[in-house]
Amino acid sequence: MGPTGTGKSSFISTVVGQDKGVGHNLESCTSDVSAVRVQVPGEDFKLVLVDTPGFDDTHKSDYQILELISDWLERTGKKKILLSGILYLHRISDNRMAGTPLKNLKMFEKLCGRDACSQIIMVTTMWGELANRDIGHQREEELKSTFWAPMIKRGSSTARYQGTTKSAWDILEHFLSVPRERQELQLQKELVELQKALPSTAAGKELSKAINEFVNKQESLMRTLQTQMHKPDADKEIVALLRGQYEELERQRQNLMGDVEALRVPLKKKLRDALAVQPRHLKWFKQES
Repeated sequence: MGPTGTGKSSFISTVVGQDKGVGHNLESCTSDVSAVRVQVPGEDFKLVLVDTPGFDDTHKSDYQILELISDWLERTGKKKILLSGILYLHRISDNRMAGTPLKNLKMFEKLCGRDACSQIIMVTTMWGELANRDIGHQREEELKSTFWAPMIKRGSSTARYQGTTKSAWDILEHFLSVPRERQELQLQKELVELQKALPSTAAGKELSKAINEFVNKQESLMRTLQTQMHKPDADKEIVALLRGQYEELERQRQNLMGDVEALRVPLKKKLRDALAVQPRHLKWFKQES
């Protein structure tokens, strides 16, 4: 698991020994949950690797991604098929933990829960993209001491993926060398045993929280725009700069509206009004441009 572009599909391709459709651009490569079997070298059993899309998919909303993952976990959970381990991939080339990477991490934590932490390896990728490996070491230590610290304290471990077959199998060996008791993920338990609806799960609530935060961000931008628009000598250059930001937020808003309905997020009336009024401002932008 992990954000788009962290190397999930590439990792599996390296293990399997073939290209399973690795993405080389900014668009997400994996748009569904997919599983592949691979023979474990020197053993008489096979390993099943499961690839999942990140919560920043090019073509699907975050709720649709959560639905895909939850459906797969629910189906396998009902069959008593549990995971031996989870790899969470993070680009060491990212210079800060914010936005998409942070959102993915928070969703991941809620999806897995506390009991599954001992089965998780937090894997840093893209080491080859660093001009200075010392910077990578500093970022790795920051991840361990801050963002990953709660999971590490509960038993999660860390590893570096160097992009080679040996490196990939060295990471997987962590699960193969010592027999481990398989644990249900938090989301599996909530869906199968507790029979909760997806919006009522910890992961669903985390997504609801993220949506509310995003709407608040939109409100803040709209206030800035309105201030500029109502000035007699409105600075067209500033408005033009904000226009690009707004149109991106508008695109995301279109995805969010479906998520809001699916999750039945209890947004306050003023937030709903903020979502409803924005297309009129977009029309104003188009007229001005």
